[in-house]
Amino acid sequence: MNAYVDEADWYIKRDKCPVCHHLHATQLFSASLCDSTFQAYLSRYYHPTDLTQFEKLCEVPYQLDECHRCSTIFQRYILNDAMMGILYEDWISSEVSYNKYIKNTNPTQFAKYAQEIMTIRTLFNKPVSEIDVLDYGMGWGYWCRLAALVGFNVYGTELSKERLEYAAKHQINVLTLAEAQQRQFDFINTEQVFEHLPRPLDTLRELRAMLKPSGVIKISVPNGKFIPQLLKNPDWTLPFDDPHSLKAVTPLEHINCFQQRSIPIMAQEAGLDILRIPLRTRLANIVGLNPVEMARQVYRTFRPGTYRFLHRPS
Repeated sequence: MNAYVDEADWYIKRDKCPVCHHLHATQLFSASLCDSTFQAYLSRYYHPTDLTQFEKLCEVPYQLDECHRCSTIFQRYILNDAMMGILYEDWISSEVSYNKYIKNTNPTQFAKYAQEIMTIRTLFNKPVSEIDVLDYGMGWGYWCRLAALVGFNVYGTELSKERLEYAAKHQINVLTLAEAQQRQFDFINTEQVFEHLPRPLDTLRELRAMLKPSGVIKISVPNGKFIPQLLKNPDWTLPFDDPHSLKAVTPLEHINCFQQRSIPIMAQEAGLDILRIPLRTRLANIVGLNPVEMARQVYRTFRPGTYRFLHRPS
């Protein structure tokens, strides 16, 4: 049976865990997006051309289930591919998205990405100019531009036509997804991407096929460690930067919420190994990081959670 069953004009229902394909899950939360709290929430973040479109969202519940095998929390009913395109290209303002990108383009973010890019350089025994890198879901292309400055052979792909055009104007080698699938890369970067994907395990298998032997994929997603507890008394009015925010399970967008076991199990299902970056390598590249980011790098070495490097066996 197909795992993605049409439920309504706008929806598909996921009848098994999208991260490991396990069939059994526990329902953690269910509510109607027509509830006044959710209507206010939706109006705050999404701006469709026709506000009556919000009423269509009430046809199925906003339901969060936790997989018995990998502990991923996933939204049972999600928008279909066509509606996902409308969500990201129409309902989410590109101006708001761009302004958020500009706001986050700061010295702290620069130092964080620079540390990561320098760490990537240590993973391959060849000159950086021979290391082919793909930024999958590159957004406005900031990570790509930094990686290119270091000397990597960098490509970026993105579903948004507007972001592809912006990246091309800033001298990024842009590829459509179809073009990227015809190549192989040493390293694939996915930063805050997998929480948005309808079929994350299927996508990871596709990305594995785009890796050269001994290639590496980085996955970085929000950590949903505290979400089960927060859902017992949820407060959907909190801003995203509040530590008790439910941002990790944002309706419509963050349709997969990863926990400690999620990525290792997904990697195993996709034929990838966990690659552990030695602490000495991380520490060698922390120049310029603030104390919080330094501590985070050390923590990730021992408790990597939902920030992982995955390795394709040669």
